Amino acid sequence: MSSDETGRMQRDSIHGERIDSQARKYVRLHDIEDEDTGKIQPAFRLEINAYCSVSKKLRNGGNATSELPAIHGDKIRVLADKHDRIGLTTGSSRHKIQQCRHSGDAFAVILKPLRYLHLNS
Repeated sequence: MSSDETGRMQRDSIHGERIDSQARKYVRLHDIEDEDTGKIQPAFRLEINAYCSVSKKLRNGGNATSELPAIHGDKIRVLADKHDRIGLTTGSSRHKIQQCRHSGDAFAVILKPLRYLHLNS
């Protein structure tokens, strides 16, 4: 991985003890095994106007949060020890927005950035 890719990944990711997220679609991915610890973490991909924010910083006090306390993208991958669905809200008359809480050393990274930002005027 080049230094440019590493820098972009650090800017477009967040890390915390607990991350709250919202998206129209959640896709369950294969579990990922950590090479160092051997711990298996379930993975999800959030799709269509996905949003993640750190709601609780890491306990160890190291790199508690990245530059961004929240990320927003078309596709976001989330790794965590535990995933809890916490709600379903209405985004519009047709679209439902799912909400999820990811806890236990949670990490989220943008896979596909937003193509456009819709601003209300």
